[in-house]
Amino acid sequence: MTTRARLRQILIYAGYIIEFSLLQATWPDTLAIQGVRPDLALILVVTAGYFYGSMDGAVTGLLCGFMLDMQSGRILGFGMLLMMFAGLLPGLLFRRLFRKSAIFAAVGVLAAALLFHTAMYSLSYVFPTLRDLVRNRYDIERVIFGHILPSALVDAVITLPAAWLFRRFGPYRKTPEVSE
Repeated sequence: MTTRARLRQILIYAGYIIEFSLLQATWPDTLAIQGVRPDLALILVVTAGYFYGSMDGAVTGLLCGFMLDMQSGRILGFGMLLMMFAGLLPGLLFRRLFRKSAIFAAVGVLAAALLFHTAMYSLSYVFPTLRDLVRNRYDIERVIFGHILPSALVDAVITLPAAWLFRRFGPYRKTPEVSE
């Protein structure tokens, strides 16, 4: 890869990471579906891993995870690790099995969102940030059916236009197909 192509790749990924992070932080309440906003960083990471390979997904995941950890005040590094795995796994598991389509990218985002949000809520449950937090048996049902499942479904739906955008204006130049 030439220096110019590498610089283009870095700038486009940086633009997407900044754009998606800002859009996610400023997502209006009027566009939230039952109070659920899409996790655009997760969509970006999984889509990058699915379309462009595990290395692109892992690096994008580390950078997006760092930004999310810094913004949320969580334990620094855990979000980075989860986002790195979220970008790494689609490149390893789905890229060779399925054709690069937006539908399979949405399925990958659905699976990654379920795993990511479950891991984050589990960590919050085991290590609560508020010492006086009272838990009861209805909390888990509320979290699963009120946040984890709806957010995973919203992420999967938002993946379809995001995947088109990412394929159309992605980090790699399109080369013309050679007919045989």
